[in-house]
Amino acid sequence: MNALYFAQILLLIQIVNVHGEPHCSRYHYEEKMLEKMIRMEIRMEEIERKLQKAEETNKLLTDDIKDLQSHTVGKVAFFAIAKAHQLGMTKHQIVVFEEIVTHIGSSYDKTCGKFVAPKNGDYVFFSTVLGHNNAMVFLHVAVNNQQKTNFYAHGLNNGHDSTSVTVLYQLSEGDIVTIRNAGLKGDIHGSEYSSFGGFLLN
Repeated sequence: MNALYFAQILLLIQIVNVHGEPHCSRYHYEEKMLEKMIRMEIRMEEIERKLQKAEETNKLLTDDIKDLQSHTVGKVAFFAIAKAHQLGMTKHQIVVFEEIVTHIGSSYDKTCGKFVAPKNGDYVFFSTVLGHNNAMVFLHVAVNNQQKTNFYAHGLNNGHDSTSVTVLYQLSEGDIVTIRNAGLKGDIHGSEYSSFGGFLLN
């Protein structure tokens, strides 16, 4: 039944109410019950339409999620920034970039500053580090604790200086890449001025 049919029945019931039996009759009770049932049927039809619309919307959202997942499967990329200053660092200490901005592939550990290659491939890494006020900072990119590429900053006249590096490494699954302090001491300025990122090239 549809809503129009139910509306016609309700109209007939109202006409019968005007010309029918007294309200205290059994007929009147059955008539009221029928009217309630018709209203419930109409309400159920409305609910079914809303459920159908919700199911269609849910299917569209599910398809969108699957589409996004298909575009990110196998991809690896991250970008993190340092918010806290890291002062008095020891030699070979890892610089930690504790706030993740982008993280595809879940391969960077923000608690210890380590990137772990999830699979074999060619990876690009880039980092910018700002030395603290008037500091001389020696840094290097390390792969499996081995020093690979150096970069350096030297703040003068109570100023700050930054340094950047971009590298391309061929890594095997499980290789660890970090940014480390290479000097005897090191003062790194955070406040989102220092960053570390990378991605799988192929």
